[in-house]
Amino acid sequence: MRQRSTDDKQIVVNEISNLLGIARDKLGNGSKEHKRLLQDIAMSIPISPVGDKQGIAKRIIEALGETWDKSCYSKGSSVTTEAFVRMLRVLRSRVGPSRANFDIAVMELLSEPMMEPPVGNRAPQRAAGPDSDFIRCPMVTAWILRWCNGMCGHCGDAAPFTRPNGQPYLEVHHVLPLCEDGPDTIDNAIALCPNCHRRAHHGSDRRDVRRSLLRALEGRDY
Repeated sequence: MRQRSTDDKQIVVNEISNLLGIARDKLGNGSKEHKRLLQDIAMSIPISPVGDKQGIAKRIIEALGETWDKSCYSKGSSVTTEAFVRMLRVLRSRVGPSRANFDIAVMELLSEPMMEPPVGNRAPQRAAGPDSDFIRCPMVTAWILRWCNGMCGHCGDAAPFTRPNGQPYLEVHHVLPLCEDGPDTIDNAIALCPNCHRRAHHGSDRRDVRRSLLRALEGRDY
């Protein structure tokens, strides 16, 4: 029973880490989380990461609109699985279920060995609902982020910063947008720094940027 409880807690904290893009925490003896995990969660919300583990966890829970009670902590300084479940429930709803699951899948794929080039989807569909995003293939995003080696496909600069888990922060852009019947495939996707990504969507020269990116796609060799 004790091992199952440890496994359950590890699954929950892994999902929180994937969702927020922070470093994973391997639980210690007795299913104990390390303080750095709670500090990383706090800074991602963001709130102050100062204090002991239970104090930080309490501020996180309350900042997310959940209740901190006796089920959230145990003897000593440990934080319970229930506390992390409450955090995860709110974080999922803030990001959105489909987006949360997509980001988690991408993080999982990036933690695995290099995969074969994915096929992707040449005619992606929207999820149910009038304002829903397109259903994208996480393997395409993971492949592009790994293949680009941390470099922006437009300006050529290195990613401007890294995520807390050490991954270079770049954003995957579909050169021919999905809303214009562009495919969700690696031959239509490129990793861009946040500045170039916004420029590709909103810049006065976005048509020139698109032409430049199309040329970049033609010159790639996987």
